[in-house]
Amino acid sequence: MTRNLVDSKVQIQKHYFPSTKVGASFNIDVYRPREWSDGEPAIIISIALGLSYFFGTQAGYHTTGDLNSFFGDTAGYSNVSGTNNTAVGALANVASGALDHATAIGANAIAPASNQVQIGRSGIDKVSIGLLGSGASTSICMANSIFSLCSSSRRYKENIEAFGGSFSLLQRLRPVTFDWKGRKEHDLGLVAEEVFDVEPLLVTHNDKGEIEGVKYDKLTIVLINAMKEQQTQIEDQHERIRQQQKQISDQRERIGQQQQQIEQAEASNQQQQNQLKRQQIEMEGLKKLVCQDHQQAELCKQEIKR
Repeated sequence: MTRNLVDSKVQIQKHYFPSTKVGASFNIDVYRPREWSDGEPAIIISIALGLSYFFGTQAGYHTTGDLNSFFGDTAGYSNVSGTNNTAVGALANVASGALDHATAIGANAIAPASNQVQIGRSGIDKVSIGLLGSGASTSICMANSIFSLCSSSRRYKENIEAFGGSFSLLQRLRPVTFDWKGRKEHDLGLVAEEVFDVEPLLVTHNDKGEIEGVKYDKLTIVLINAMKEQQTQIEDQHERIRQQQKQISDQRERIGQQQQQIEQAEASNQQQQNQLKRQQIEMEGLKKLVCQDHQQAELCKQEIKR
């Protein structure tokens, strides 16, 4: 048989407690806000303590602070003077008695600090989101399981030192393709354990200290160093090429000078040879003149024998 809820807000009981062990007066209102269509009541109990509201056995049991909302058995049990706190779920609680704006959602969830929302049990429950918005420009990071802005300001850092990893580090990384276990989705990436062996700063760990993932965004830091190293190598190569080109130019200039000297020496040698030929011709002419009148001269006798 199908039963439907119908509106029938009927007050069954109303109790007023002017003084209790928590030192404040409060009302207990028992309502039948709805009933099933067959007439069977659906009853809830609302306890209002000052400006706080509690639903469940011993919910907000020790609370004296205002503006708290605890829903579920012993929800908010540890709260005392804390204000503006919320706990939803059986045993949902706050970590200490004086927190402010601490929110715990889920059975056994515990809000660890003021101004913090805890969804599910820390280190146990997995959180999934139906659909994320798109078109945003701000990145979100995780810090100790807390959503945070991806900050990089100097005011959050200490012990700042230059990081030297570059090409040699990249060359040791091994990109792979693989299938995700359980969903058989084909993908590509790096193996976190292998990355850890190359550079431990590039991996993340879970609450058990096990290697969990790769900081893919941090690889850009390595790429920056690699690009700087490559640029330095390119500039060094350009400088060596410039020096080599200068050396070649200087050598060509010296070779040109040497060629010019050789040409000048050859011209000078040619002039000397031409002068020597003229002198030989002149000598021959003089010998002929001498020998015409002095045939008995030794020089002329040698000439006659020829």
